[in-house]
Amino acid sequence: MPDAMKPGDVLADRFELERLGSPLQGGAGVLASLMGAASPAVWRAKDRLNGEPVAVKVLSDVSPDVRARFERDMSERSALEHPALTRYVTHGVTDDGRGYVVTEWLDGVDLRARLSRSALKISEALLLVERIADALDDAHTRGLVHGAVSPTNIFLPGGDVASAKLLDLGSSRRLAPPVLAGNGLAPGGPLYLAPEQAQGDPNIDARTDVFSLGSVLYECLAGRPAFDGAYALAVAAKVVLASPPSVRRLLGDIPTPVDALVGQMLSKPREARPANGAELRKRIRILQDPIDSSGPPTLTPPSSVESWGYLGDALTAAGAPSTLPKLIWLVLVMGNGDAAGAPAVPERVAQAVGAFQANAQRLHDGSVLVRIEHERGGTTPSSQDVGVLASASSEDDPAHEQRRHGMILGMLRRARMQSQGGERAARCGIAVRGAMQGRAAALTLVPPSRPGEWLSTAAIDLAARLLDRGMRSGMQGIILDEEGADLINAERFNLVTTPGGLIELRGEWTAQPSV
Repeated sequence: MPDAMKPGDVLADRFELERLGSPLQGGAGVLASLMGAASPAVWRAKDRLNGEPVAVKVLSDVSPDVRARFERDMSERSALEHPALTRYVTHGVTDDGRGYVVTEWLDGVDLRARLSRSALKISEALLLVERIADALDDAHTRGLVHGAVSPTNIFLPGGDVASAKLLDLGSSRRLAPPVLAGNGLAPGGPLYLAPEQAQGDPNIDARTDVFSLGSVLYECLAGRPAFDGAYALAVAAKVVLASPPSVRRLLGDIPTPVDALVGQMLSKPREARPANGAELRKRIRILQDPIDSSGPPTLTPPSSVESWGYLGDALTAAGAPSTLPKLIWLVLVMGNGDAAGAPAVPERVAQAVGAFQANAQRLHDGSVLVRIEHERGGTTPSSQDVGVLASASSEDDPAHEQRRHGMILGMLRRARMQSQGGERAARCGIAVRGAMQGRAAALTLVPPSRPGEWLSTAAIDLAARLLDRGMRSGMQGIILDEEGADLINAERFNLVTTPGGLIELRGEWTAQPSV
């Protein structure tokens, strides 16, 4: 084949190219990552054997080390025949070394385009997921894992949910996207990978597909992605560490069993998810009979703590007060882009956080997030002490006195947090950044997570935004926000305000005890 393919060319003496089409009509996205091609060409062609239209995906050169895997994956895919899978025709390598795959031609829209208009009815969402789960069951029984189930890999021929087809099976193993772009963080967007993939774990299995399909089901019902954000790093961290609000909390009439199934599919531990496509299909069929298909559910306004995930639900159910007993600090340190290996925190980082009784998690690119909890502890000043301090006021105004009392209490609390929580967090941040060879880092006091959750989505977004600002400004130390810097004693730590208004923690003036 010539370098510049054109209409009228014939591939493998069989497929006559007619016009370029969308990659979605042939499902070439994951196949592209397998072959190292950023954007494979997808042609509508005529099969000269029967005159039928087909999708021909032509990729970049197939290197010798990739060709064996390409042949193995495509051979396994060719053995699968399911109405919810694109019909495989053939595959091969051209004389000039380019891989190609031929499948049936599809006319319609992908699920992403459909969801851009509105959420699905409950019955439609369950029907779609059951159909995809049935297709995955065929793959899982043969030991195949898709690894990249998403709305862009689910195609709706003629726009019909009941005819949905899963694309790209047999060409999976996609990892989370790069997190760096230029001198800052890469832009984000929805992410449908499972936590184990977002951490760089190569050992994926059927439960990985179940999680990704759970993200799809969540979006079909809620009308918004389960995991989204302005930065790729933040989205990957949310997949690993945070949970979205329950669909029942967002939507007034989602049945409890449906909400429970979505939650189980999105479980962080694999063992808590349905084991495979067959188990998921069985669970959905049990749910389908009582589902009312009269129309889509009605959205209800989220509460003021919606950005904290399930925290509002948990507090309401328990009748607990809105205040929490702990301060939570977050240290975020950039990785070096290495996605290889198991999702384990490096030993040197584990030792650093262990000295502060903190907890760390690693992402696929080697970035590390450290969660530091600090008990508020201590005693509150007595009313007599507060009265003495407040008596200095020369204004005989009860409202003024009340405000002054509040200010004094705030000052005293801040002093205690500076002497305990802030200093401990600062030293932990310095130690972790040192263990990471001085890579870009941010330290911030974050919103609380829900009970049992490692971090809230709001906390992750806040840390990522701070880190991005620091990287773009050419940071020299650990970037802080004003609230965090206010809780760190400048007499003990070197805090520098940059021309851009950022605050950097550059070290400790005098060595202090580590804990």
